[in-house]
Amino acid sequence: MTYSDQFKLAIERTASWGMPTPDLGRWSQNTASLSELKQHSMDILALTGDTPFDMIGKCVNASLVVHDLLRSRAIAEPLITIGNVAVEGHPQFEITEDSLRQELQRGFNPDVPDETLNVHVWLTFPDMTRFDFTIKSSFAWHNKRRRLKREESILVLDGKTRNSKFEFFPLLVGTGFLRRTLAPGTAGRCQDITSR
Repeated sequence: MTYSDQFKLAIERTASWGMPTPDLGRWSQNTASLSELKQHSMDILALTGDTPFDMIGKCVNASLVVHDLLRSRAIAEPLITIGNVAVEGHPQFEITEDSLRQELQRGFNPDVPDETLNVHVWLTFPDMTRFDFTIKSSFAWHNKRRRLKREESILVLDGKTRNSKFEFFPLLVGTGFLRRTLAPGTAGRCQDITSR
């Protein structure tokens, strides 16, 4: 099944969970090139003051800030995408439909020490290009590789990419899940299975 097929199923799942879904028929194509989108993303992430390694476990924060600023500046219309990622065939997170339902019921309390939100978030653009701001740094850190520079840390898979060592499995689309799960003004810390 292609990423596009999985993405459409994720939209249907999102709607069946009673959350708002995008109208793909009205989804504007990118006016910026991939290299321009990557540069805009790097510039936005630099505003946070976090290095790529500081961003490990902050996929929600990174994706939301880039999502919001790209949209507000009318550069592009990415969609928040929640799901799982496999690296070289190995799932990096324990994220399933059931685990997402449990997160919805449990919610996220930022006042609880070491509280994590068991999700992984990336951006999907209209041509099915994916931007993931944390997975490469996380993978490098867990495999004791060198620290990545910001331009190396953003994973960009254009909509035509096949056979990448990074495979994405979207489960939910849009900000509805995060709005229901996170308290206003907070962002969750993603939990990846390799850190346990």
